[in-house]
This record gives sequence, C-alpha cells and structure tokens, in this order.
Amino acid sequence: MTLIIILFLLFLLNFLLFAGLNSLFRQRSKISGSYSEFSVIISARNEEKSLPDTINKLLLQTVPAPEIIIIDDFSTDGTYEKAVLFSDLNDNIYVLKNRGSQGKKQALTEAIMNSGKENILLTDADCLPESSWTKSFMERFGQGYEIVLGIAPIRIKKSLVSRVSAFENLRSSVLTFGGMSFGMPYSAAARSMGFRKTSFESISGYNKTMEVPYGDDDLLIREAVKNKLKIGAVTERDSFVYTDSEINFSGYFRQRKRHTRASFYYSFKIKFILAVWHIINLLPFSLAFLAPLNAVYAVPLLFKLLFDLTLLNYFQQKFGYKFSFFQLIYLQLLYEIFIVLHFINAQIGTIKWKV
Repeated sequence: MTLIIILFLLFLLNFLLFAGLNSLFRQRSKISGSYSEFSVIISARNEEKSLPDTINKLLLQTVPAPEIIIIDDFSTDGTYEKAVLFSDLNDNIYVLKNRGSQGKKQALTEAIMNSGKENILLTDADCLPESSWTKSFMERFGQGYEIVLGIAPIRIKKSLVSRVSAFENLRSSVLTFGGMSFGMPYSAAARSMGFRKTSFESISGYNKTMEVPYGDDDLLIREAVKNKLKIGAVTERDSFVYTDSEINFSGYFRQRKRHTRASFYYSFKIKFILAVWHIINLLPFSLAFLAPLNAVYAVPLLFKLLFDLTLLNYFQQKFGYKFSFFQLIYLQLLYEIFIVLHFINAQIGTIKWKV
C-alpha cells in the first residue's frame, strides 16, 4: 500500500508540473507600444574579461536600452576602466562606483536610485542576453506586471561540472516556473529579472532582505509576494539570458551553498512545499536500498525516473537545453544526491562571497 501511495504522489506531482508549465509556455506577450522608459542595470565585480561581451549583447537588442547603468562593486581588476571605455563610446551607458558597503544589494540599490527610468531590468556582467530580451520584458510590463522573471540557462560545455550545473539549473527552473504557473512564485535568477522602480520602492527595496548578503533575487521575490505585487514571466526563446557555469566543483559547491542557504529564509509556506516535494522525490532512492531483499522496492525508483525523464525531455528545450537521454538519466541521479549534499553543506561553516 505504501508503494502505491508513493507512486501516486510521484505521478500527481509530475502531472501538476506538466500541466502548469504547459499552460505557462502557451502564454505569449502582446505588443504594448512604447518601450522607452527602462534602464538595464549591471552590478560588476572583477568582470573585466566578460563585461565587453555582455555590453555588446545589450547594444544589439531589438529594442535598445535608453539607459545602461554599470556599477562597479569594489573590483580589483580593470572592470571599472573597461566600463568607462564603453561609456565614452556610447551616450546611453553610464558608469558608477559603489560608494556604500561592499555587496551586490548595496550596489544595485545605488544604481536603481540613480536611474531616471520607471522600469528596471537586471542582469549580470558575465551574461549574454538574446536579441529580444529587453523587448519581451517591456511587453510584460505593458501588461501590468510589476515584477518580471526570465529564463537564464547555463551554457553546456564539455566538463562534468558544466553539465551538472546546467542540469541543476534546468531542474530549478522547472520548479520555479512551475510554482509561478500556480500563483506561487518563490525564486528568480538575477541574471534575468526586472521590476517597476515604484514597486521596488514600495517594498523598501532590499532593506527587508538583509538577513544574508546574497539572495538579492529570491528574497526580493519573497517580499514582493508578501506585498501582493503582480509577478509575471518571460518565456520566449529569444529572451533567454545565457551564462557559463563555475569552472570547477569547488566553485560550484560554494555557489550552491549560497543559493541553498538563501532558501532557509523563504516563507514558511514555500519551505514546507519544497520540503514535501524533495522528501517525496527522495523516498524512492531510500526504498531502492531494500531491493536486494525484495525487487518490488526498486519499482518506485524506476517509475520516478520514468516520470522525471518524460517531464524533462518534453520541456528542456523550452528552458534552453538539449541533453541526451543518457545524460538526463545519470544527471538526474546525481541531482538527487547533490540535493542532500547541498543541504548539509549549507548548514555548516561560513559562506565566502565572490572575490
């Protein structure tokens, strides 16, 4: 009877996710008219090498940004000087230095307050927005949304850490946008998000998210949900924002530690829902250890993999990925193991911020 209940719950969760995501991806933006009132803001720390590619992508947007603000967050390389060179060549690019305390939230706040535009788009200095990124966001703002979230895939390279990072991003995106489809937004990628400046100010900006120096995306969404702001999504393929993964597992685990630790500060409702989700998904792995006693204990794991692979294979291209079927299998197994490792890792020690 227990096995039947687990199988039913696995099927139900995947069915609900499938239905929600399918509905979300069928939505399309509608042309809203003017695209003039917006700024793109980039907080950059030691991004001398990657910043030029990001700026060039922004300059080639279908709807160019009237204002691009780059704020240097205490870089120790040539990031500031590189940004100034672009500013000298482009009238719409402005460069600031973080004059407050070190940290992304402070840097972003300073840039937002210096913006003269109502709509704010955020991305990072190592990201590559597709050509209609700004256009798609402006269309969502034109529909009345106060916060807009976009899809931000990780570019897959040959290394294992790149594939693991990309697959985790896919799984996180499935949950994040699945939650949005049911009116429960809880996470975001600061690489691709935007908001109305007045809405940002109405929730006191980042002031109520200062439990930790990170979480400028997820914890801002927490405050937006508390204040019942209207949150929408951009899902068009030409609005994706790509980035690279960490180059080694050491950096990968540090990054995941920050993200997992930030999730400790989600609302109780979201933490409860995510805990139930992960427990149900981990149960088949626990039961599989009893398979040597009775092969029937392996059945839930086989069905779980079947449900997961069906869902991921159907939606992966909509999130910017193209894993082979074999990659989906072994990465899904690694994903479940790493979920536990990340949770344990986030409980211990301090978190080293970007250097």
